[in-house]
Amino acid sequence: TLSDGGVKITWADGVVWKKAPTPDVSGTWIGYYADGSKSAYVWKIHQTGATLSIENVGGDTAKSKGRIEGDKVIAQDFATQNGKLSADGKKITWTDGVIWKKQ
Repeated sequence: TLSDGGVKITWADGVVWKKAPTPDVSGTWIGYYADGSKSAYVWKIHQTGATLSIENVGGDTAKSKGRIEGDKVIAQDFATQNGKLSADGKKITWTDGVIWKKQ
């Protein structure tokens, strides 16, 4: 049986599945390179559900559409498209070693 606004399934044997909430990554993020030096980029993420709009607000124009799937962050228009959100939701580590920290 589907209940709680579509976020919970109760099976006939009593097992319950609950949909995990989508993490909130909206806000301002500062980039750091793998060596720890600060990037010139300041990123603003706007989030609607799991859909993301990512934009550099600290200089050169750079934008991407994206999405979040659990702890996976996807920026479809960037060369490095895949990142992982930390358990506390305050850091995204991209596959190229760049780290974004939430402000």
